[in-house]
Amino acid sequence: MRKFLLLYFCVAISVPISAQDFSADNMLDMLTLPVPKLESKLSKKKYRSTGLEFYGDTAVKTYQYRPAFKNKYGRKKLADSVERNVQRSVLKQTFTLTYQTTSVTEYNAIIEGLKKKGFYCEYDNDSTIAPDSYLYQHEDYTADASIKKVITTNWYSVTFFKKILPVTKDLNFGEDLLEFTSHEYLVYYFGEKNVKKDIYYFAGNDIVKCSVLLINTKRQVIFVWKDGLNRRKVDNLMFGGQHKLKSQESNE
Repeated sequence: MRKFLLLYFCVAISVPISAQDFSADNMLDMLTLPVPKLESKLSKKKYRSTGLEFYGDTAVKTYQYRPAFKNKYGRKKLADSVERNVQRSVLKQTFTLTYQTTSVTEYNAIIEGLKKKGFYCEYDNDSTIAPDSYLYQHEDYTADASIKKVITTNWYSVTFFKKILPVTKDLNFGEDLLEFTSHEYLVYYFGEKNVKKDIYYFAGNDIVKCSVLLINTKRQVIFVWKDGLNRRKVDNLMFGGQHKLKSQESNE
């Protein structure tokens, strides 16, 4: 009986602590919540607003995790030593949610949760690349993961974003395709069979990573990326089939 009570007590005190961190699923779900419901959910998790700041045209509201309870002497004592923040950044009609934590365990759990949902990073297992952050992509979502040391503390951050893609009736002109700012968005919208990764040859020896929509058809479109590592951010669009692609070398 004493063992049972001890186990019950341990579980009871551990639940409210472990319940304060957010999983990948939680963060992705919160991207679709209106602001009042988002703030209500954060409040229930003991996150309190610390104010609104502006960085250029971007407005950033921070919610800080503030857990505390009073011991039998009436003094406040932290229930959890992990520091956490949630930030909502807004630029025009676009917004992101960032989860920040000092717990590497929480950070790794979020990354693993993303992978289980189908998110991938082009260079996740490439030891020759050491980027400032790791971008995980899946369908119309991205998650940008990074680690920053502040004085002696490592802060682990993951920024979540959901892309609002145009509806089919709004795709009337070539320039409308500029809304598809990554290879993954193209695949999600047009289907994997209609979008291929390729290499584009410029004059001389210059080559760049590209994505090709409807390859080898009259409606072929080549997307050249500014960020070739992640195949995103459109640098140029080229229409038609008279271009030098690596995949077409054998057909010449």
